[in-house]
Amino acid sequence: MKTFTKEEIDRTRSYCVKQGMPELELKLAGREFSYFVMPASLNTDLPNYVNRATGVQSDGYCFGVDERMPERLRPYALLEEYIEFIELGMEKENRVIDSENEVISLIIDETLRQEYVLMRRDFFRNLLIQNEKRPELYLFTDDDVVEFKKNLSMLEEKAQSYEGGKLR
Repeated sequence: MKTFTKEEIDRTRSYCVKQGMPELELKLAGREFSYFVMPASLNTDLPNYVNRATGVQSDGYCFGVDERMPERLRPYALLEEYIEFIELGMEKENRVIDSENEVISLIIDETLRQEYVLMRRDFFRNLLIQNEKRPELYLFTDDDVVEFKKNLSMLEEKAQSYEGGKLR
């Protein structure tokens, strides 16, 4: 994963503000941070994306979420990204699956958990496909792809427990 410099983080934040993207506050599971709602046009091939610009913690951050993502799922997808990049860090092995599992465990409502798991499963399937098609756009390392595949496997396993929109 790319580590962003303070200048890149500030430039991303400035771009979001200048483009008039709404900046919202998120308070969830003892964490509090802001994010922007980003237009689908920034990545038409990857619905439900979460954008992040992070680096050294003291340099700040900029998170964004695809406007196509259902509002009720946004906090959880954003929290996953926050845990992964702010709390665990890019160098930690299993950072994706660990942060995803923590978020899933926080979703008490079974219907909401099901929606989230299915959305994330579809997202990671598509992310791996898009990375294969356009690796120059995503710039993932081999380790990143391994992390994504482990997470996808876990999400697919969890998704198998759902049938026809109802819990088994």
